[in-house]
Amino acid sequence: MLKIRDLQVDYGGIKALKKVCMDIHKGEIVTLIGANGAGKTTTLRTVSGLKKPFKGEIWFNDMRIDGLSPQRIVKLGIGHVPEGRHVFKNLTVLENLKTGCYLRRDKEGIKRDMEGVFEHFPRLRERIRQKAESLSGGEQQMLAIARALMAGPTMLLLDEPSLGLAPVLVWEVGEIVAGINKRGVTAILVEQNAQMALSVAGRGYVLQSGGIVLEGTSEDLVKGESVKKAYLGG
Repeated sequence: MLKIRDLQVDYGGIKALKKVCMDIHKGEIVTLIGANGAGKTTTLRTVSGLKKPFKGEIWFNDMRIDGLSPQRIVKLGIGHVPEGRHVFKNLTVLENLKTGCYLRRDKEGIKRDMEGVFEHFPRLRERIRQKAESLSGGEQQMLAIARALMAGPTMLLLDEPSLGLAPVLVWEVGEIVAGINKRGVTAILVEQNAQMALSVAGRGYVLQSGGIVLEGTSEDLVKGESVKKAYLGG
């Protein structure tokens, strides 16, 4: 579904990504693990068109997308939930959700997806007329994910969705990602909480200094001593 080949991304001469290669298959949840500055966020931003690569190729459903605009990439079916949520705090929950489908013209599909979002996030239905700034951190994260889903994606990029949330909510976010995946959305999950990410994902890639140093099933990565020591506190 998504193929990344020899991806190199530079920031002012500094190589943020170095010949990164990944394959994401339809229906998967794949997690990217690594320390701050490892290249995880840069990978997601490059896939969604927010950052242009210096070299390499990105293919989505057999179409090369690394030269396309973010708007075009959204239309193709890739949604992005950025780190820090970035909801529109002065808009209501409903208004935020409507911004997520601004590229769509299928009214019936929008209506169906809106109802699906409220089924998945009943707390948002209860707060539909409230300003986003009045929501808790967990509710704002739900809103950010729901807004991305309103674009009708087949693949969702999630960047640190549990950042800044209470521990009990971290696992709730994991359940939300798993539930979205069960509805047919492929997901790439970047998470500071490696335990949660590996419990939800089927596979993972470990990034270090802009390159992939390990990849494998979540089960294998959890058992690996280097991953235990570096990311699982073992």
